[in-house]
Amino acid sequence: MSNSLISMDKIMMEIQKFGMTEEQNKELLSLLSEQVLHTIFKDFAEISSDSDLAVMETRLQQSKSPEHLQSIINDIAATVYADSAQEEVEGIYMTLLDEFRNDVMKAKEILTKADQGDQKTQEVLNAAKDTDIYKELAASE
Repeated sequence: MSNSLISMDKIMMEIQKFGMTEEQNKELLSLLSEQVLHTIFKDFAEISSDSDLAVMETRLQQSKSPEHLQSIINDIAATVYADSAQEEVEGIYMTLLDEFRNDVMKAKEILTKADQGDQKTQEVLNAAKDTDIYKELAASE
């Protein structure tokens, strides 16, 4: 199966629209690819034998680069979706990108409200700072 089944250039062009650094773009692509893999692997598991699943799990564990992972995604997609593999996988990427875009817009709206002095929004943001998730994210910055 060819690495070119799914047009990663198209996906990367969509990611670049967010205006992030090249490293951030690659990190987002990697995270999206993991989500795509998770989605299509569930479909693969429904139609595959235990031995096919074991082989694919081994291949995934041995994946050494984003390109290799994409090759595996392509193979799984071709098995699961046949002739519509490219459209299905690109659709999954685009749905995930739309969700990300919506989440970013919501976050910007919340920050704008807080910056404009909205008391309730400021209280919600301050309460969020006490959560484990916020502390974990803040520590990774």
